[in-house]
Amino acid sequence: MTPVTRYARSGDIHIAYQAIGDGPLDLVYVDQWFSNVDAMWDFPPLARVLTQLSSFSRLLVLDKRGTGLSDPVSVDALPNIEEWIDDLRAVLDGVGSSRTALLSGTGASLMALVFAATYPKRTSALVMVDPSARLAWAPDNPWGRRPELLPGDLEGLRAGWGTAGGTMKYMGAGLLQDQVLADQYSR
Repeated sequence: MTPVTRYARSGDIHIAYQAIGDGPLDLVYVDQWFSNVDAMWDFPPLARVLTQLSSFSRLLVLDKRGTGLSDPVSVDALPNIEEWIDDLRAVLDGVGSSRTALLSGTGASLMALVFAATYPKRTSALVMVDPSARLAWAPDNPWGRRPELLPGDLEGLRAGWGTAGGTMKYMGAGLLQDQVLADQYSR
C-alpha cells in the first residue's frame, strides 16, 4: 500500500514527501536526482528496502523540486544543490525533525554531502551508496568514465528515458533480464 503523500513548502514550491514508520531514528532516503515518491512503491525491490528501513526508523522520502510529484520547474530555472537542500530542510521542518540520518544513492550523494556540511547539527549520520565526486575519468578519478564516452552515455539515457532499457542499462543492467521487473522500474 502506498503511504500518504504530503507537501512541504520551500519558498513558493511544494515539495512532495512521505513519512513512514515511527522508529526513534529519523532517516531520509534520497535515491537519485530523479524520483517519484508514489511510484517507488510500485517497484518491488525498492518497496522492500523502504519497508525494511521504515521498520526501525521514521523514514522520510521526498521528490526534490522539479521531480516526481513536487512542483515542476522551468528549464530556465533548473534547481541548484542549495535549492534542493532547502527542499530537504523544508520537509524536515514540516515533520518536526531536528536531526536526521541521510541515506543517499549515487545521484544524490552531492546533495547529501552539502546538506550534512551546511547543517551538521541536523545530521546524525551520512550513509552514501556508490557515491562519486564526478563521472568523468581524471588522474585522481581513475575509475571514472572516459570523457569522450560521456556524451554518448548521456544521449543513451535521454533517448531511452522511460523505457526498460533507459536508465536500467546504467543503473541495474541485471534487472533487464526480468521483463516484468524492467517494466515496473520504467514506470
